[in-house]
Amino acid sequence: MLAFLLITGCIVLFALWRTVKHALIRLKKHGSHALAWRWLTGIPHHGKPLTNAGWRRPGKGDAFTPTKHAPRFHYRPRWQRTVIRVTETLTAIRILTGLIVNFWLTANILIGAAAGLAVLGGWRAWLRWQRRKHRRTWVEPVHAIVAPMVGWPVVNPPRSWLAVEQDRSKAVFQLPPGRDFSDPHEQEKIVRAASRVLGIEMPEPSWALAGPEHTLTIAETPPPPDEVLCGHIWDILTSPGPDTLIIGIGRDGRPVTIDLDGDSPHVGLSMGSGGGKSVTCGLILAQMLYRGASASCSTSSASRTRGPAACRTWPTPATSRRSTTC
Repeated sequence: MLAFLLITGCIVLFALWRTVKHALIRLKKHGSHALAWRWLTGIPHHGKPLTNAGWRRPGKGDAFTPTKHAPRFHYRPRWQRTVIRVTETLTAIRILTGLIVNFWLTANILIGAAAGLAVLGGWRAWLRWQRRKHRRTWVEPVHAIVAPMVGWPVVNPPRSWLAVEQDRSKAVFQLPPGRDFSDPHEQEKIVRAASRVLGIEMPEPSWALAGPEHTLTIAETPPPPDEVLCGHIWDILTSPGPDTLIIGIGRDGRPVTIDLDGDSPHVGLSMGSGGGKSVTCGLILAQMLYRGASASCSTSSASRTRGPAACRTWPTPATSRRSTTC
């Protein structure tokens, strides 16, 4: 244990000595005023910019370094770098002053701040992992299949032309310029391939082929509503003909209807337990009774013995158009 502490102390002292020595060399070469100004304004210590970023313009393209790379910090506008560096400097001065004036209070505040930053870092790491999972599961596969179809090289990064929502409710494709996408068969082929990879049922494509930038937007058709009240669909219930029945609301809010004369006078419901057979039968019977029909409800065993026969002795109202057995 003692040897470990001695080795650790030697490493720390060596690192401090090298840091101080390097700082003194920079101080002697550039001067304290120049170094302070460059630090506070986000300029490298040697005074040479690493990117083409200006005071209000963010940096773009390759960096002015032999490797063509630079930290993301130097791609920020200079005013943002200035705000960050001044805030960091004032925070460090405030912490040192607090440690000198009231050590324990400042230490507790720092511990709380470190715990909060740890939680924030964990949350951001989780979001980053989710984005990575989303990219590998959905974005990259659709990029590998659709990119050759629209004319983009597969080596291009997917984020350069493709954006997919986290819930896959919408995908936006940036189409290459100079290519004609007016062929309906080609459009259908591209939409079908992208929808199959993304798992989008009943896609709604939107082709924007006018202007300098051409895009394709594939959105998912809104699913049926979880709950439908009579007041919401009263106009739909009363508007169709006497032989048209509403049995539900489908995707995009469109009513699902059957025509007893045009389709079939018989309706069969095949569902499991809790699938909605009784609710659907109740909806059909309510519409038929509202229009003056007669109805008979019986179990499967009773319907096999005397279901239709039980309706023969019923009095038929003058407004009745048909009798229905459910």
